[in-house]
Amino acid sequence: GELKPWWQVDLGNGTNTSFNINSIEIKNRVGCPSCIGRAKNFRVFISNSEVTSYDSPGYVYEHNSSGLTDGQIVTIPVNNIIGRYVRIWVN
Repeated sequence: GELKPWWQVDLGNGTNTSFNINSIEIKNRVGCPSCIGRAKNFRVFISNSEVTSYDSPGYVYEHNSSGLTDGQIVTIPVNNIIGRYVRIWVN
């Protein structure tokens, strides 16, 4: 597997460069038996510039478990954080 894989969304659209974020919902993949339990430890970052390292400061959530189950949803309240980029980084 890939070392410290990540997924990121850029919410900027030219007019608005940052947004007020109230919560983030992460849903684990459905129907992939080999994917169950793979997302054990991850961090969620919200920032106005791209995050370049898993060890960067400023993550808003850290998840540590035995792994997400098939289709499991994790809802993360982040209390109105302003940002352009949302990155989920698996350790």
